Amino acid sequence: MKILFQMLLISLYLTSFSFTQQVIEGSGDSKDEPKAMKKKVESYMLVQYFLLNASTLELTDSQRKELDNVKKDYLYPMIQKEAAFRISEMKVMDLLKNPDFNTEELKSAIKISVILTLENALTSIDALTAIRHAVGLDNFNKLIGMMNFKPNDMRKNKDPIENDRDSLNKQI
Repeated sequence: MKILFQMLLISLYLTSFSFTQQVIEGSGDSKDEPKAMKKKVESYMLVQYFLLNASTLELTDSQRKELDNVKKDYLYPMIQKEAAFRISEMKVMDLLKNPDFNTEELKSAIKISVILTLENALTSIDALTAIRHAVGLDNFNKLIGMMNFKPNDMRKNKDPIENDRDSLNKQI
């Protein structure tokens, strides 16, 4: 449980840091924004990885049904909040493009982003708890082992397409 809590804290920290860093750096070139967006860690991804790895375990039909309920009750709403968060980020960036921005409007937009991030982080704890309950403690420990979690891995780009591009660029 301690490892799980540490993973969630690191995830929340990196997500918040990424957003703050984007705000501080300003909007920059539009071609740099997608790269910056890919660097941040979405809290729903941790839940999604656990669910994907859980599908490889030998589970009963009732356990699989409980995992389907985790998707409906936690994962899908988290993804919707993540979309709302991204929209909120875009609004913040749009506000910062104007040198004479409205301070209250900017604070409000940032507050919405922070609240959405916090809600998703807290929901991910509930989702992981539901997964642990569904699969049992022994299987949950197996899932943690499948993650091969290292704090530095959270900062690396996990997008296989982007990794292929990076490897092609290194070859050229």
